[in-house]
Amino acid sequence: MKYLLLSCVVLTGCIPVDKQLHLLVGASTHPIQRAALPVHRTSALERCALSIAAGVGKEIYDSATHGRAEALDVVVTVAGCLIVDFVLERLNDR
Repeated sequence: MKYLLLSCVVLTGCIPVDKQLHLLVGASTHPIQRAALPVHRTSALERCALSIAAGVGKEIYDSATHGRAEALDVVVTVAGCLIVDFVLERLNDR
């Protein structure tokens, strides 16, 4: 039920499009990072290092071109990766 509620919130626009895109970018970086690192020897944050770099890099770009960066964007980008990591870890535990 909670996953259905989360899906509805994302799909109905309660989350701004910018944050949805950051979430998707974070989620999409996870498979690349996971392929590069041994899964059982790293922490979730290590497996999400690429999404951290992408989020920080995007905000550096935003501050240089638009004059403002949002820390929440980095948090949401990393959250996308951590969500995918959590789901895959639970699936692998089965």
